[in-house]
Amino acid sequence: PDRILVSIDYSQIELRVLAHMANETVLIKAFEKGQDIHSTTAALISGYTYEEIEANKDVDGSPHQKYRKQAKVVNFGIVYGMASGKLGDTLDIPKKDAQKIIDDYFKGYPGIKRYMDEQHRQVRKQGFVTDIFGRKRRLHSEVKSRDRWKILSAERMAGNFPIQASAGS
Repeated sequence: PDRILVSIDYSQIELRVLAHMANETVLIKAFEKGQDIHSTTAALISGYTYEEIEANKDVDGSPHQKYRKQAKVVNFGIVYGMASGKLGDTLDIPKKDAQKIIDDYFKGYPGIKRYMDEQHRQVRKQGFVTDIFGRKRRLHSEVKSRDRWKILSAERMAGNFPIQASAGS
């Protein structure tokens, strides 16, 4: 009694934070226009136009719907550091096709590629990355390891942590 429970879900907050942190103008403009971000990415990776994807995204079995579903996986997978092997497994496509999707994604969103590369350089140089508020994710031991998988894991976390930590605040 006398209390109200409020629940808030920010639409695609991680992608909004990523667009901001990467200064990715294509995503920023899409958000400003109120466009569907997954349809925006589907157009980028499919060769269809945004309008074609939007018009057919709810048509069962259409290639437009398939590409939009793939785009959702790609949009969030990139934030989590998903590589072509995992993307291929998730989408049930060959690894080389998954790599092409990732390459097309980074060509279409060059700010995100720059951001990810910078996070990887920063963690290798400093051993940590920070979120928008200056909180650190220390990864010294991982990046100093001789184990290639630990280094790759540290780089994945370096790209992911600033977005997830900032979005969760």
